[in-house]
Formats: sequence, structure tokens, C-alpha cells
Amino acid sequence: MLTYYNDYKKYSSNIKKEKDSTLTLQCGRIFDPSLPPRLNDDPNNPLMPPVKLASVTVDTRSFHKPCVNIEYSSIINLVAVGRSGDGNESITLKFRLSKNCKNRKKEILQEWIYTESDLEDLDRERESKESFTVTFCECLNCFDHDCCTYTIELIEVAPFIDQNNNPTIAYSITHKDILALISCEDHLQCGRIFDPSLPPRLNDDSNDPMMPPVKLASVTVDTKSLKKPCVNIKYSSIIDTLAAINPDDPDVDITLKFRLIRNCKNRKKEILQEWTYLQSNLEDNDGERESKDAFTVTFCDCLDCFAEDCCTYTMELIQAAPTLVNSDIGVLYNITNKNILAIVSCEKDLQCGRIFDPSLPPRLNDDTNDPMMPPIKLASVTVDTRSLKKPCINIEYSSIIHVSAANNPDNPNVEITLKFRLIRKCKNRKKEILQEWTYLKSDLQDTDTERESKDAFTIAFCECLDCFDGDCCTYTMELIQAAPSIISNNIETLYNITNKSISAIIGPKNH
Repeated sequence: MLTYYNDYKKYSSNIKKEKDSTLTLQCGRIFDPSLPPRLNDDPNNPLMPPVKLASVTVDTRSFHKPCVNIEYSSIINLVAVGRSGDGNESITLKFRLSKNCKNRKKEILQEWIYTESDLEDLDRERESKESFTVTFCECLNCFDHDCCTYTIELIEVAPFIDQNNNPTIAYSITHKDILALISCEDHLQCGRIFDPSLPPRLNDDSNDPMMPPVKLASVTVDTKSLKKPCVNIKYSSIIDTLAAINPDDPDVDITLKFRLIRNCKNRKKEILQEWTYLQSNLEDNDGERESKDAFTVTFCDCLDCFAEDCCTYTMELIQAAPTLVNSDIGVLYNITNKNILAIVSCEKDLQCGRIFDPSLPPRLNDDTNDPMMPPIKLASVTVDTRSLKKPCINIEYSSIIHVSAANNPDNPNVEITLKFRLIRKCKNRKKEILQEWTYLKSDLQDTDTERESKDAFTIAFCECLDCFDGDCCTYTMELIQAAPSIISNNIETLYNITNKSISAIIGPKNH
């Protein structure tokens, strides 16, 4: 009986110790496999095994009712290499998250689909580089006596096939990163997902009465036990848009506007931030056009004092504005794979960064004949890891990239490339370049009107340090290149970067 008591006492002590450390963080493994040009896109062919892209292993044995947040980030690069002649080149990539625990069957947790279908060009190759970042959150009911591995796999690649049975689109997946955040429910809350009927139109006509917003997801947090708590909200989804054929008026688009609100007991509802998604390259004179984009945004909020009550953060859809053609709706949409979570901690574990609002130059370091210009600082966050042995740090940057192209009927093939860089600067050390990401939009041509898009650009970077760091370190996101199309010495593409957010999660390495 005494042995049982001592074991239980040790067991309870471990729980308390782990709860005191609040958050643990595990940076995953990245794989660099050879990607097949096609994968499981023909039901007449045998099913091929999935391609492993990244994995992360977590140990939740010392947590009581642990919650786990998996985040995967990458850049999807596409280039149209064929000339099919009908202008309908597209590609679909399907991703899957699975969990494999010892002595258990593999579980499929979620699948995401990415589709791009505006890559045709009769004159030259067309390119695209976009971020693809998704999150998954689950809370376990009890102790798990074994470690579990979460894996992101590529399970389908379906490019457009020409008459010679060759793919007309080449792709690659770069800048992959995966991480796991593990904590008890006090510090990591997986939210509720709603599945409402989405209206075809919502608050897109100022002459009509305002309609109530559509609730998509919410998460409730309790910060009463924390002094000066910080809250990081992550929302992730797939936006599916489909434009029907209309040869008389092919220039159809859609705008979706999202809003994050905070509602605390005995307080007024607060609007924290709004994000706009705009897709305007949906025309097609020959058939329906479809896209499926990852829409992942973050919001970081540090409170000045104790909150007397729990607060609920809710993501709402407040506007859906498709093009109307002869009073008919020209674009259909859906919002799938929704996920919301909240990370709650004190400032030593979660840091909300500083956002800068610089004047963005129309061009930046896009001509090798010109002198190099200094980078533009967009956001930064400072972390202090001195109290942790072998700390892990997750940097998350989120923004909306807004690009618009002016009318140029003589040469409508305009594009823009934006290059971002994450650096780390520690006291008494040299500045280190950690990673660079490229965003490229090249489907901005239009012989009739200006073309516009607003995309979510969200990336994650995870690193574990080998030893104590004697000083604080600052992580900074910079814009190092802006390369718009230049025609007759005129800049043909304008851009802006809005809704910027940066945060850092600092925790001991999960073992």
C-alpha cells in the first residue's frame, strides 16, 4: 500500500511540475522526398503510397488531459509548363494529417485540399508561389502512455493532363515546417467549430438592411490565474471559390470579410481585427473555374491585468460580395476545414510582437544594376530564454498581401514577386538570417479592368537551441525585395501588406 501511495505522490508531483511549466514545444522533422508529377489522380490505376512531408513526435504522458496543437507551414510553387490550347490548366494537391501511437492503429485526423486553376497562358509560362499553412488542435481525455507521431502527407497530385498524357503544371513544396505545442487545457484551448448555412450574399449592398454576421468558430479562455496574461488566437480554414461559365461577362470576383471579436462577461463586445480575402481571377470563357486556398490568420493580445471573467473569442463572416451578372450570382463559395485555438500564458512563455507601418517602396532590390537598398522592417518580437535549458521557440508571422494590376491592353501579363526574410539578432552576436520566403502572383492580367487579390500570407518558423542563451534575442520579419512588372518604365503592379501580426512561443523542449 505504501508503494502505491509513493507512486501516486510522485505521479501527482509530476503533474503539478508539468502544469507549472505550462507549455512545451517540439520542432518537427522535415523530409525532402522526390515529388511525383502525378499521384493517385486516376481511379483506374493502383493506389500509390502517400509522400511523407514532415512529422513531429510528442510525449503527453506527464500531462493531465493534455491538448496538442499541430501547425504545418509551407510554400507551394507552381509553374505552367504545357500549352494545352484550351486555357484550363489547373492542379489539385491533397494533404493529410495522421497520428501514429505505439500499439494503436494509425488515425487520419484531417485532410486539406489546395486547388489552383488560373495558370494557363498562351504566351509564356505562368508561375505562382503562395503560403499554405494549416493548424489542427485536439484535447485528449486521459493520459497517453506512449509517444505519438503526427505526420503531414501528400496523398494526391492531380494536374491538368494534355492530349499526350503529360502534366501541364509542375509543382514543388518548399519551406516546410511543422511543430507541436503541448499543454494542459489551462493554457491551450481547442475551440468550437460551427457549420452554418453560408448565404450566397452577405452585406454587399449598402441599400439593403445589415444582416447579422455568421459565426464560424469560437474559443473561450480563462486568464484569472495569470498576471498580465497574453492570448494568441489562431484561425485556419480552406476557402473554396467556384465561378460558373459566363462568356458575356467573364470578369467575376468575390470578396469575403472576416472579423474577430472578444466578449467578456459584464463587458461590451470588442471588435479586435478584420481581414479581407479577395479573389478576382475567376473568369473563364470555356468552363467553371475553381480555387481552394488556405486562409490562416493569427491575433496576439496581451492584457494589462487580471481578467475577472472568462472571455470568448469568435471568428465571424461579416461580408460575402460576389460579382452579380444580370442579377445572377457569378461566384459560389464555401469555407471548410475550420479550426480555432487559443494559447494562454504569461509573457515569459508567449510574446506578442511589435508591428511597424513603414512606407512600402513600389520597387525594392529588383534590379541588379542598382545599389542594394536596405530591407523594410515589418514586425519584430523579442524573447528571453535565460530561464530555460534547451529552449524551443516558435515564431509565427501573419499578414494579408494586397496586389492590384492596372489596365494594360498591349501587355496584360503582369506579375509581382515579394521576398520576406526572418532574422535573429542577439546581444553581442552577429545578426543571423534564419529563412526566406517568396510570394509570387502572376495571374494579374486583364485587358478590360484592374485586377486585384488579397491573400493570407502566414508562415511559421520553429527552432530549438542547444544551451542557455545569456541574452534576449529579437526576431524580425523584413521585406527584402519587391519586383513588380515594369512596362515602358511604368510600374504595372501595386501592392500593400496589411493585418500584420507576429508572436513568439517559448517553451522547454518536449521529451
